[in-house]
Amino acid sequence: MKKTLLTLSLALVAAGMNAQLALKQQTLGNPDNEPLPVHPVPSERQIKWNETEFYAFFHYGMNTFTNAEWGNGDEDESRYAPTSKPNPEQWRSAVKAAGMKGGTPVLKHHDGFCLWPTATTRHSVASSAWRGGKGDVVGELREACNRHGMKLGLYLSPWDRNAECYGDSPRYNDMLVAQLTELLTRYGRID
Repeated sequence: MKKTLLTLSLALVAAGMNAQLALKQQTLGNPDNEPLPVHPVPSERQIKWNETEFYAFFHYGMNTFTNAEWGNGDEDESRYAPTSKPNPEQWRSAVKAAGMKGGTPVLKHHDGFCLWPTATTRHSVASSAWRGGKGDVVGELREACNRHGMKLGLYLSPWDRNAECYGDSPRYNDMLVAQLTELLTRYGRID
């Protein structure tokens, strides 16, 4: 029993000395007494992501004009017929006024309709009458983000009910990679 108490006493003394040493290390050269980091410490990228705080999500695709909850991928491209809309400048102004730091538009939902002129499918804004087939929602959002100093993310659905090659993984993967390549090389920084 005495041996156990002696061992316990020595352990407590050692723990106390370690605590005093840690406190001395923390306070020496640390006049504000900032706590030492506890690992793991977040990376710079994780800190920047955390500082983004509040972000918008935009969904202004084919379903806006078909009034359908789910698109089937067989929608006529002429149904995408904004008049004065979309207005990415107004979207960004509203987002900034709300205190958000950026936003992510749904650039292609599972109906497969692409909001940028793409070489991968006919099912895009390039086949609509909007802006004479020259419209580009992604480009307009990028410009609005640049003017407002805001971040731009992207959402590209991996499901595409319009793609004839959907279900043929190698062919579909090639198409999806081509779409991602267009988006990641044409529009500057994507957050």
